Amino acid sequence: MTSGICGFRRFFTLLAALIFSIPLSFPQDFGSLIKSRLPHISASGGVTVIPFDNWASGSFNQLMSVINPISAGELDKLLDIHMDATATTIYEGDLWFKRLGLTMGFKVNVDDNFIGRISRLMGYLGYRNTSIRLQTSRLRGSLSWDPSHPVAGMPNTTDFDNRFITVDLLYYPKSPGSTFYFGVGYQSYELPTQIECLVLNPAGSIVYGRHVYQPDMKFRIYSFLFGFDTLKSAFMEVPSLTNTGDGFGFWAATQDRFGGGMSRISDETEAWIEAANPGRFLRDNNQIIMMVDYNLTLGVRWTGNRGPVRIGAGLGYNVGGQVIMAMSSSWGPITRQNQVDASPDLFLFHHGVIFTLSASF
Repeated sequence: MTSGICGFRRFFTLLAALIFSIPLSFPQDFGSLIKSRLPHISASGGVTVIPFDNWASGSFNQLMSVINPISAGELDKLLDIHMDATATTIYEGDLWFKRLGLTMGFKVNVDDNFIGRISRLMGYLGYRNTSIRLQTSRLRGSLSWDPSHPVAGMPNTTDFDNRFITVDLLYYPKSPGSTFYFGVGYQSYELPTQIECLVLNPAGSIVYGRHVYQPDMKFRIYSFLFGFDTLKSAFMEVPSLTNTGDGFGFWAATQDRFGGGMSRISDETEAWIEAANPGRFLRDNNQIIMMVDYNLTLGVRWTGNRGPVRIGAGLGYNVGGQVIMAMSSSWGPITRQNQVDASPDLFLFHHGVIFTLSASF
């Protein structure tokens, strides 16, 4: 992390020197030179860390059958997912050259998503009040399948270790009284997932068949998001009811996200589905994904100025959850006895202590 920060500092120093002809041969005058150029340069960024992010996941339908009082009956829990606590890191920020009308943010080429492209385009257009945010974590642990429901060729236990990445383009309207932001985002991750199978019984009714799991279900999801952050509001000195001024204060941040995307049942999992439901074939591998996501942070924040630099910091506890509902890309219910309809419905939950530090000049 230290080498990365030093690299950013050197890069921005050299770039500013090139644009504004700052003579680097006089390092003792660099502070006064930066101050003289502050009307033309604006940089803002921050790092947020959840050092021990505790994760949990499972079948959403199975969970609802347990907690929903009007459920017709509890579904069998066939897949146990044991997830390790891993570190989550979030980067946000940009460098703004006022004289040139140019914003430089993070380069985020994750799965060739278009959120990073939009960010670069907004920078080229000089569209201010936007910021790029990159979140990285790992989904790591082990799974165990109920051995009383064996499927030929499908192992009962296995380990997994996958990346969880979120790229968001955020817009902060700096209007009086506003603590609100909104934006668009992209998520990419792989996770072991129970695949729930539907078949037609002899009477022609749709019933559950025999389920399987996929150890590496890949999710790519685009979303719209919105929320508020009292630390960000105080850091940006935006007047509001929640902004009590510099110094210590209450930190509350919340974010809602909803969107959709695609996923796919692998060829290996397709073979397991057809082995578990003999005489039937999988109707469609492609899945349409619908997602809702919620995050809440509560804690203490501090904001203040140290010379030309403004600093904001927060310490709190973060809780977040996501629900994914999927359905076959072949619209409508199955209509033939030799078909299997299969899809994942899952939840993803995490929580942990969160620390954030932001700076701008």
